[in-house]
Amino acid sequence: WNVHIISLSLAEALGMIAREDDALVVVPDGLDYFRKPIEERVPLLFRALEQQRTWSELEAVAWFAAGEPPQTGQGHGAFLEDDERGSSLAGPRGSVLSALRRLGPTDWFDIDETVKTIASLESQYLTSSLPVGVSGEPVIEDFVRAVITRSLYQIGEIELGHSTE
Repeated sequence: WNVHIISLSLAEALGMIAREDDALVVVPDGLDYFRKPIEERVPLLFRALEQQRTWSELEAVAWFAAGEPPQTGQGHGAFLEDDERGSSLAGPRGSVLSALRRLGPTDWFDIDETVKTIASLESQYLTSSLPVGVSGEPVIEDFVRAVITRSLYQIGEIELGHSTE
């Protein structure tokens, strides 16, 4: 279900679909995205993710923890009309992606170590821009991990694997 929500959010951000009353409709030229060469599509997809305003990695983490899919139209993580609950995460998401680009991983990397490194590099900004969790502290590591293991994974930007060590 979170794959469907991020897919709809990205399709809307890329101009492939639009909301019309209670329905989603295909934009007439919206599928032109798929006619572009791959070297043009990938940066567009990445930019759409980075600037995403309706997708929330933090809610995706909560959905998985609860084991319950969001209910469309019921206000908890669904793909709602005029929904901008993820707008406050666009800046922090961009910060995490920028830090990841600076680290420049070209091979397999340890998620936990990368999360700690990015949380440390971006701590000042992320502390001031992310919401606080149940503990009263910002949810920096949860957010960084979710950007890497949910958002980037779901758009095919990274592969996830497990070491035998």
